Amino acid sequence: MKNLIIALLLFLGLDAFADDKIKFVLKSNPKITADYKGKIKDGKANGVGKAVFYLDGEFDGEYEGEWKENDFHGDGTFIWKNGSKYIGEF
Repeated sequence: MKNLIIALLLFLGLDAFADDKIKFVLKSNPKITADYKGKIKDGKANGVGKAVFYLDGEFDGEYEGEWKENDFHGDGTFIWKNGSKYIGEF
């Protein structure tokens, strides 16, 4: 059984279970860029992940939680650059 699991993992590729990284620009404010690490579908943040946001190259906040097509979607936590935090549904 153990050999079957190992063979299956090798066949599927270990990367199938790893998070990916992408960069994107926010639709709501094109001056804000995001460095995202998490689940990706069709080249966009989809599923659970974390993004760090930059406004004109400087840290502007971060969000960790659920995503749908590069937008916050579902439960998550947003932390602004001043340390304020919102935990809840987006």
